[in-house]
Amino acid sequence: MKDGTFGPSSEVVSIRVAGNPPVATSHLPDTGQTGDYTATFGEDSDYTINPPSYTSNGNGTVTDNVTGLMWQQHTVDGTYNWYQAAGVYDASYNSTTQDVCGEQTTGGHSDWRLPTKKELMGIVDHGVYYPAINSKFGAQASNYWSSTTCASYSYDAWFVFFNYGDVHHYDKSHGDFVRCVRGGQ
Repeated sequence: MKDGTFGPSSEVVSIRVAGNPPVATSHLPDTGQTGDYTATFGEDSDYTINPPSYTSNGNGTVTDNVTGLMWQQHTVDGTYNWYQAAGVYDASYNSTTQDVCGEQTTGGHSDWRLPTKKELMGIVDHGVYYPAINSKFGAQASNYWSSTTCASYSYDAWFVFFNYGDVHHYDKSHGDFVRCVRGGQ
């Protein structure tokens, strides 16, 4: 970045967060926020880097053109605890080792998985709310499990609340919705 401007969109800019490997920003989706809420320069709406772009594949899936991930277009029917959604054995909550995403064959694919917290946040559209998700995803305002366990409390996992696009953690035994993804993590 020079003088507050970013280079051409084909330029790959890397950022480093303490303790983590560099991340190429060319693969980070933009927030989608377009409204200015202050006169201060520097809000998300002042920059457009990798704006959200999705392609409906016509087979019940949507491809995120920024990250390359393929998502199920619609929510899996029903609600599931985290153990069922993630396919993790637990004697109390998933003794049959149900794997909601692993059992999906949407679009003829059988390699579906529960998305990470970051992946699930990548489809939040901060320019809209209730639901804060692009309508190509068969938008539904509700809680969706991620595969990410809460580091400070291992009995909790992170979920995205698509009413407003925020993230919270909750007890893994709670029932929430599932939207599966396929592609590299």
